[in-house]
Amino acid sequence: MKRRVIFLLAALVGVFTLLTAGSAQARTQTPDTGSGTRSLPVNVEQRIAALEASGAKILDVTSAPYVKADAKTGAGKLAYGSAESGKAEATPAAYPTGCGLWVLVYRQGNLIYNDSLTSCLYQVLDIQMHSGLAWSRWFGWEELYSQTFDTDDSSSLDTYIWVDCTGTGTHDYQGVTNGFIETYSGDEYYAAAYDQIDRIECG
Repeated sequence: MKRRVIFLLAALVGVFTLLTAGSAQARTQTPDTGSGTRSLPVNVEQRIAALEASGAKILDVTSAPYVKADAKTGAGKLAYGSAESGKAEATPAAYPTGCGLWVLVYRQGNLIYNDSLTSCLYQVLDIQMHSGLAWSRWFGWEELYSQTFDTDDSSSLDTYIWVDCTGTGTHDYQGVTNGFIETYSGDEYYAAAYDQIDRIECG
């Protein structure tokens, strides 16, 4: 966990469900109370504001806390179709470890994105995130792409991956991210979160 990779992203995130005009249907809806009243990290609020300014409507925002990792935790194993969607919207201060993971899946044109953010209240030795995108098939979820990102001596890591859905017909898309943190004292923490958009028609 020592590779420094800096990925610039319009900082975001969270497990959000995003509905762009006519393109996606949210699985779970919560009332949109306006980005100014959500309890989220500042960079997440800024990302939501940018998306809303472009005509998108955020229907749901959730996140997952980092918890103590155990020996069975695997960085590269992404669990698509998981029944767990993370905690309710929150800032890192709401979590015992002071660190949270946010994931946002959305469509822009014919590109499907998984934008992910790890944010902590303090600097840590290493942050690693393994992110993937999958689409629905008759036999279940099929992974289309995944990538691992890593940064050292930081309190946050923003990343994104995408796939081109041109000419693929209609599918549900799910983005999953596993996050790992190592502190300067040697403690290791883990989080997993996903977001999903449904019935995406790409022609």
